[in-house]
Amino acid sequence: MVFIVAPATPEDAHELAALWQTVWASDGQNLACQMYPMNDPSVTVFWRETRLNKSLRDPNHWQTKVVDSSTNTIVAYSVWQLLQSNPKTSWLAEQKDAPDSYWPKGANLRLIKDFYGKRDAVFEKVADQEFGFILRGLCTHPDYQRRGLASMVLRDGLDKIDAVKGRSYLEATAAGRGLYLKHGWRTVEQFDIDLKDYGVENGWVETTACMIRDPKSGG
Repeated sequence: MVFIVAPATPEDAHELAALWQTVWASDGQNLACQMYPMNDPSVTVFWRETRLNKSLRDPNHWQTKVVDSSTNTIVAYSVWQLLQSNPKTSWLAEQKDAPDSYWPKGANLRLIKDFYGKRDAVFEKVADQEFGFILRGLCTHPDYQRRGLASMVLRDGLDKIDAVKGRSYLEATAAGRGLYLKHGWRTVEQFDIDLKDYGVENGWVETTACMIRDPKSGG
């Protein structure tokens, strides 16, 4: 089996949106499943596809896919954003104070707003550390996990960032934190959301780690 790393294109938007939905739905014990409607996948897929169609045409984003050459399907994906100005205004503005209509129908709006409110407050604390890149997302199809594809797609972006001696930022779940520590990120802040407060049956405390990676010499 051969895996090919390549830039994602606008023509990939629907397949990438469907990949995100598959990843989210494969594990009900994740924050996304509580934020976004899972009972009608088409709603969330359409919502994400609409946003991907925009970001895949934005020169300040670069998005990378891993394709299984035997099936010609996308099995892993990452998206980075280049911050060209003050990150407090150039990134938070997209979701901060977004109208209810921005989110997919059926979303848990109270959870979404509280999560991003806490995220924004933490981000304000760390945004002065002069990082120019944000890892906006990374996912691997459940059938292809534990094959090194997440590291493969991550490494593609890190090589570009290290070449310009860039500092990068991301937010990690407990499940993803080990991968990012392995690739040089460090936790600088974290915040909790208690999902029992949002009507989630058998809810848990979701911890999000805010992590920064300093420039690496030689990749």
